[in-house]
Amino acid sequence: MNILITSGGTKVPIDRVRFITNMSRGTFGSKIADVFYTKLFNDQVMNRNFGNKITFFMAKGSKRPTRQSVDNEYFDSGVDIMKYVEYSTFDEYKAGIEKLLSEEKFDIIVVAAAVSDYGVANYYDGKYRSREDDMCIKLVKLPKVLPIMRKMAPDAVICGFKLLVDSTEDELLNAMEKQIDETNVDLVIGNDLRDIKADDHKLLVMRNERINSNESVYAYHKYKQPPKAERTLKTANCLAEAVVDECFAALKRKNGAEP
Repeated sequence: MNILITSGGTKVPIDRVRFITNMSRGTFGSKIADVFYTKLFNDQVMNRNFGNKITFFMAKGSKRPTRQSVDNEYFDSGVDIMKYVEYSTFDEYKAGIEKLLSEEKFDIIVVAAAVSDYGVANYYDGKYRSREDDMCIKLVKLPKVLPIMRKMAPDAVICGFKLLVDSTEDELLNAMEKQIDETNVDLVIGNDLRDIKADDHKLLVMRNERINSNESVYAYHKYKQPPKAERTLKTANCLAEAVVDECFAALKRKNGAEP
């Protein structure tokens, strides 16, 4: 099993010392990697399946998975299934994705990174000097990376993400369906910043279940984190576990087996 997980946020430079970024710190991506690692590590120990591998493509300075450092203390095979690759800017992210997908075939790709939608047209290869009057920065649309992934990895299960702010459930579902229509990914994970900030994280998972080239059926399921007072060690990563289970189920469906 070969898995690629992207995590963290991209930066768009204004000049050589300033940049535009987003608030992603890679927390959820690292939790998803932890769950994948635990499941593949257990499979490796129980079945001696040394073909398992996870590539964690992360923003520099973002959160790393934690399970690897714990489990490796008890695993003496000398085989490390977690590989780290870093990026910083949008250009590095896009180039890194293209390099990874040209060099390896992945079974599952989880695109949890928050990727910039706009770049700076008037980038200055130096440092803009402080001045009394205003300075205008022109933003231009950046290319979408998900369609590139789909083209380069046609057989992989690709799981995209859609984050909205103060949305209704219907608005979020419509945005998720649009992402499937535009990119033909297998799964989309939808959530809202309002819920994350309120420590009431909920997920909508939309599955792309195509009947033929002209018609699609979208099934979706809701997952909710337990209230803070009721959380246990077992339920702490329940939303990340839901994403991982949905990815494995999608892989079974893609291979013609019932999940």
